[in-house]
Amino acid sequence: MHHVAPTHPSVIRKISRWLRKASEFDSSAPSTGRPPSRLLEIKDEGAKVSLVTTSNRTTKYAALSHCWGSVRPMTLTKDSLGVLNEGVETSSLPQSFRDAVWLSGKLGAQYLWIDSLCILQDDLQDWTHESARMRDVYENSWVTIAASRASCSAQGFLGEQDHFEYVSIPYQRGVVSGEILAFTVPIDHAGNSDRRVYLDDEPLTTRGWALQERCLSKRTLHFGRSQILFEHRGFVYTQDSCSPVPLHSYHPTTSISCQDWYSIVQHFSARKLTKESDKLPALGALAAYFAENHFKGNDFAYLAGLWRQNMCEGLCWARDNHSPPRMRPQSYRAPSWSWASIDSQINHHNSGHNLAIVENAHTRPVSLENPFGEVREGWIRLRAMILRPYAKDERPGNNPPFWFCEQDIDFYISVLWDAEPYHVPARGEAVERADGDEDLEFLPMCYYNTEGSSSNAIVGPFCLVVKKSNHTVAQYSDLKGYQRVGAGMAVPRRADDKDGLKKLVAGKWTEIMLAGQLEDIILI
Repeated sequence: MHHVAPTHPSVIRKISRWLRKASEFDSSAPSTGRPPSRLLEIKDEGAKVSLVTTSNRTTKYAALSHCWGSVRPMTLTKDSLGVLNEGVETSSLPQSFRDAVWLSGKLGAQYLWIDSLCILQDDLQDWTHESARMRDVYENSWVTIAASRASCSAQGFLGEQDHFEYVSIPYQRGVVSGEILAFTVPIDHAGNSDRRVYLDDEPLTTRGWALQERCLSKRTLHFGRSQILFEHRGFVYTQDSCSPVPLHSYHPTTSISCQDWYSIVQHFSARKLTKESDKLPALGALAAYFAENHFKGNDFAYLAGLWRQNMCEGLCWARDNHSPPRMRPQSYRAPSWSWASIDSQINHHNSGHNLAIVENAHTRPVSLENPFGEVREGWIRLRAMILRPYAKDERPGNNPPFWFCEQDIDFYISVLWDAEPYHVPARGEAVERADGDEDLEFLPMCYYNTEGSSSNAIVGPFCLVVKKSNHTVAQYSDLKGYQRVGAGMAVPRRADDKDGLKKLVAGKWTEIMLAGQLEDIILI
């Protein structure tokens, strides 16, 4: 099989066929939302682009999803606004921008949206307004062009591709015979060939903003290092004509649930952001999508990455064991109970049965125009049991567990610290952190019951680790304040202690919760 460059006429024809069929499929669906406030108009057969202000009318445009890289590309600022309005030579733009202009013209799109050239980068009010409309930008684009292979805007994405060495292998099944073409794949793809369509090895897939751009776009062209992929409503079609592969984990459009949101958050938490403050804004458009399509009419308020009506479930996240703890951001970004307060990859745990009650919760957004963006503060009024550890494991290790004895049931919790690690106490001593003494307490949040399975036991309970902290919530000034510092899962001392822990958690603790005999605290 011959290697064909992305700019070859046959490849452009194939892309055009993909788009034509997808557009025909989508023709019955009404267009929603407005076009972006500004677009680049492609002029002189792609030799020049100028910035234009759009109206509310439907405009056919392409959108570029790309990595900025360490060197900032040309951007729209108050100083460059006039120059871009008059028009600039395409040859003066970074290579990825030039490639996007050329491709858009070849495919029949007269307009192009590029974030750095269509949003004022030195005007906070404009950036806040436009970043709140990212959902409209990508949902309404005719096609999103993903420069997946380029780690910066200077690299471009239409260059020569890495090509596979195909080997012909005879094939026969029943009366059907012929040959198949095989090629080698990376070792981490062996046994899971679908990984190639997730584009995990491409630079763009490591970037935080790119996740919602991929999820919200109806049609996306991914330009990878080895081939082009076309993604349409959760299915991916490849340049080498392999069968379409579903991508449910990236596209919540087919079955929207809370679990979809947690899956997306887990994907997102593993990605990188240039600016610490972008943690919530970079997922804000997807949050807006969920608010409208899943939580509409159910009073599901969005609170710094969680949802009011299932807050207990939302609180059950922990730093991924393979992701090292990092210091918290220098500036306030989210309350400690939100996954957005740390920069490590997180995992969400199945709650099953709650052991705590969220009585009230609140966040204050930086801008009322964007309730899905940055927040200034947040708190939860939580009713929960409070457990206190009594000892540490004497065996050597970097993270010895905390030991508990509740109603003669011994169990331990190995903590995954959100950020700063704490030392485990000896029996009767206070919990000590590297920079001072702190009393740590544990809040059982939930457990998962495996009754009916071969194990016939429980998993958990999953517990939050908290330290005392002052709060400024005036209406609850009489309640103690706490800050989250980690999380962990309770494990019985011995395998034959499982039944005792199960009776304690599914029996006594559940009775305490149902009777309302819980501590009333504020978590900030």
